[in-house]
Order: sequence, then C-alpha cells, then structure tokens
Amino acid sequence: MDSQNAILQARNLAGENDFATAQKILKQVISQEPKNVAAWLTLADVVQKPEVAEKCLQQVLKIDPGNQAAQQGLQLSLIHI
Repeated sequence: MDSQNAILQARNLAGENDFATAQKILKQVISQEPKNVAAWLTLADVVQKPEVAEKCLQQVLKIDPGNQAAQQGLQLSLIHI
C-alpha cells in the first residue's frame, strides 16, 4: 500500500474511532517516510494526548516551516491549555 492510501485508510479508521490502528498505520508510514508532512499532520489529528499532537505539529514545522495547518494547530493547542 502506498503512503497516500495508508494515510487515507488511517483517516477512515479514526473516523470509526479506531485510533490505535490509525496510529499504527501512520507510524509505519512515518518510519518509511520521515518527512511525510501529511502523515505527521494526520497523526497529530488521531493521537489522544495533546502533548503528542503538539510534537507531531512541531515535526511538520521542522520539515515545512511555513505549513499553515501545523501553525494553526499549535496556536489552537496553546489556546486550549
């Protein structure tokens, strides 16, 4: 399965509240493609701990410093603290 389909599958699983399987799939994609921004962003959406989501978003910004989705996600996480 290519990474794009794996990310789509993970999103679908998360929509069905199967967050554990979604995370497992995304971590596999990231292990093969550490600079896959879409995988990191999706992982940030499906993790259950805000601090883990924040680390995922920070990783996106290391790869793509201008990524607006990551910037907005970090701003929202700071608001909710």
